[in-house]
Amino acid sequence: MTSYLARNELGYLLLSFDPAQEHRLDHDHDAPLKASFVLVERAGQVLLVFDNWRKHWELPGGGRDYGESPRSAAVRELAEETGVQTEELIFVGVSSYESPPDGLHERVAVYRTVLDPDRPDPVPVFQPDKEIGGIRWWDPSCSREGVDPLDAMIIDLVLADPGAASTPLDVTRDSYQTAADLYAQRSRRSGIGKLSEFLDRFAALVGEGRVLEVGSGPGWDATHLEDLGLTVQRTDITPAFVEMMRDEGHDAHVLDVRSDDLGGDWDGVLANAVLLHLNRSEFRTVLQRIAAAVRPGGIFGLTLKEGDGDTWSQDKLGSPRWFVYWREPAVRAELEAAGWTVISVDHPAGPGGDWLHILARR
Repeated sequence: MTSYLARNELGYLLLSFDPAQEHRLDHDHDAPLKASFVLVERAGQVLLVFDNWRKHWELPGGGRDYGESPRSAAVRELAEETGVQTEELIFVGVSSYESPPDGLHERVAVYRTVLDPDRPDPVPVFQPDKEIGGIRWWDPSCSREGVDPLDAMIIDLVLADPGAASTPLDVTRDSYQTAADLYAQRSRRSGIGKLSEFLDRFAALVGEGRVLEVGSGPGWDATHLEDLGLTVQRTDITPAFVEMMRDEGHDAHVLDVRSDDLGGDWDGVLANAVLLHLNRSEFRTVLQRIAAAVRPGGIFGLTLKEGDGDTWSQDKLGSPRWFVYWREPAVRAELEAAGWTVISVDHPAGPGGDWLHILARR
């Protein structure tokens, strides 16, 4: 007899709920990972949706589209089923199921997010459709009548261990921290190819002045700009890179561009292959923060990977890094909304794929 954590009236079994590494979700497992669920909290309650086919209340979520990452599926399904639009999701684990009548096994990625109580409540404005008949806030300490026992068990397990999770940027930063020397060994320096041309154009637009570099890494781009006459403040979110630059005699500081003080009245800001590790919501906020730190007429240079969606990669370092891909129209729209005027967007191809090299003026 199969052991399980919970069973519902349709005969579905929740076999287990386990921690996992998000970047390995599609690897090293026989059972496919077909869907993503999201546990949304607000003021001690959990958001549930009413499934018109199953006739019970359950966590929002659903199947992955072809080529879609589990995280992107979670973001999309949450918005489609509840109207809640957020990318601030924490991966918390994998639930494994056995489904009737054939006993097939499948897995689901489970994410968690907490909504600010001051944020507009999605429940009063929800419009039912053929799939979802309603949404409501549920207190897990109250009656469980009508709630899918499988999802109720997942909620109990997640809420019992609220701190056991990391964001994609946390994981990416840890990978850089442990493999900073390897990154320096396996990366190209700035003085060749299209990147060198991009940095030269950035420097020419800035003229003479002070530049804040976000995500300096080993510091090669800063050295290139300094050779062209600019004064560069080196920063990185990864302490190992900061120590690497300090060991070479440079002034460098740990900086999280999402939350730390960026200073003010910079003549330019450079972010080469950095903001591609942010989700789209974080990216939008960072564009606004950088705009507020740059003088009128100041220059912003950034590079991003060109493409669609998002993915984990272990290339180069053998450790997981999270990448978000962009297309030119979407980047232009985000920059303009943040108060930037786009000067140019180039599309160089590189050994690691296609890139966007973007210059903008405040």
